[in-house]
Amino acid sequence: MKRLVELSKNLKFKDQYILRQEEDKVAQFGFCYNCLEINSTNYKEDKAMRYLLLTSLPYSIDGTHISDIDLWECRNCTKCQDYQDIIVRRTMPTGNINAKYMIIGDAPGMGDGPKDTLDRVFVYGPSSKILRLALYELGIYHKCWFTNLLKCAKPNNVQSERHNIVACRNSLANEISIIEPEIIISLGNHVDSMLRELNILNDIKCHKVYHPSYFVRLGKNRFEYAEHINNELRIKENLMI
Repeated sequence: MKRLVELSKNLKFKDQYILRQEEDKVAQFGFCYNCLEINSTNYKEDKAMRYLLLTSLPYSIDGTHISDIDLWECRNCTKCQDYQDIIVRRTMPTGNINAKYMIIGDAPGMGDGPKDTLDRVFVYGPSSKILRLALYELGIYHKCWFTNLLKCAKPNNVQSERHNIVACRNSLANEISIIEPEIIISLGNHVDSMLRELNILNDIKCHKVYHPSYFVRLGKNRFEYAEHINNELRIKENLMI
């Protein structure tokens, strides 16, 4: 773990593939738990935070281990009625296993095509970068769990359909019951309406924000996206741990 943290010190988002290659070596079945300690009074100065911003693996910052609970049951899923027509690129959720906030998007991106191993949620690309950095500016990035309604990418990155979402319902409900977030942040109207229709929120507060891709298309920066998220959630957490 210390080796990965040290490696990340001189990396930027464009260099994430270097970290990914090293993480794949220690990941079992495509995932592992990274237990980190963040001791700095200003978490932006903590070198572990640099790693968290770039990592694609789930982590814990309080030593919690729940490796006996399977959050990645989608590995062998064939529930979708159009499964045979889907070019499979399955993804796993990531973030803090003890998250206060659960960030939910629609479906993973198709990226560079199908993969044999589980890909990671909201790790690569401009949308993922602005989302992570906006949450970082708000002081809540390290308190977030990232996931999607769907666990598989759809060809041409088309929007999920209701039967896909219903097929993935139990997987997402399982995540919510395990993570037990205080607040769910839905990315966009479609995700927000589907979450409410699925009836799996269990009285958890749910706040809708614009999808990060919208701010990318507008040429906005992470500070503007952070302001939008803050306005929607009406929060401003202290930057202390």
